[in-house]
Amino acid sequence: MVAQVRRAYDPCMKNPPPASRPQPLTLRSGRSDRISLEDGAVSLTRGAVRRRIPLTAVEEARTPDGRTLEIVLTAAPGRAATTYRFTSRYAATLAALRDAVNAGRPPRDVHTPRVDGESLVEVVAREAAVRLRDDMPRVRRLIGVALYLAGLALMLVAGDGDAVLYWAFGAVTLAGVVGSVKIVKGLWLRIVLRGRGVTVTAEHELSDDRKNLYRFTDTQGVEHRVPIGFDTQSHQHPEQIQVTYDPNRPGRATSVLPSSVVLAQVSGLVLLGVPALVFTAYVFLYLPVEVLFL
Repeated sequence: MVAQVRRAYDPCMKNPPPASRPQPLTLRSGRSDRISLEDGAVSLTRGAVRRRIPLTAVEEARTPDGRTLEIVLTAAPGRAATTYRFTSRYAATLAALRDAVNAGRPPRDVHTPRVDGESLVEVVAREAAVRLRDDMPRVRRLIGVALYLAGLALMLVAGDGDAVLYWAFGAVTLAGVVGSVKIVKGLWLRIVLRGRGVTVTAEHELSDDRKNLYRFTDTQGVEHRVPIGFDTQSHQHPEQIQVTYDPNRPGRATSVLPSSVVLAQVSGLVLLGVPALVFTAYVFLYLPVEVLFL
């Protein structure tokens, strides 16, 4: 039998083994949501907002269903505790984060005084994340512009004046179709949530050039953030609005609009959206075929 001998580490070795460094636990979900444990705090990113939650503000971390990590903050007596949730299909990593958070938080018992943990949370706006999130739509826009200019060049080379005019006006109707699609999505979501949705008050948190981010708390005491588009301008008090959310998916929410605004949107779709769709389809689907082959 040959005995296996482990060589002791010699500091004079020419190529010593690299020292192992503990890596921060990090987990991502979707396009922009991220949670990590580093430097004595939980870093939670949702959309354009990043929160730094110090472990001193954490009462406990738990995974009630294996796929959701709940960070429960401390709360003063008589106050409801704030809870942040992060959902992922990687149950093992969620469990590791849970155990690491619970191991790192200060020890407490029932007699230890509690402070409002939410007051210790640092909120940081992530403008860089907003730009990163918009990179892909920007690429799609550039591709669309390139295709449009190529089509316009084709019409000019063909020498068809009417086709050139149609193609130029088609850009206007195409923009109308894109806006109509957004309105249809919003109306459909309102129809879906009309029966099962829960309506609460949401407060404005931050804005970029296209949408506003609003914060609300669901019936379970969990805080959520949802982007609301241009229809927020229809409200008289945009700093505080009513939103309806899906209790099964609280991140799926929409603002509550006056009936007159909804009626105006439906009328605009019928009177302008449908004709714009027909004309746009003719210009960008049929017209190139007609110029090239007919």
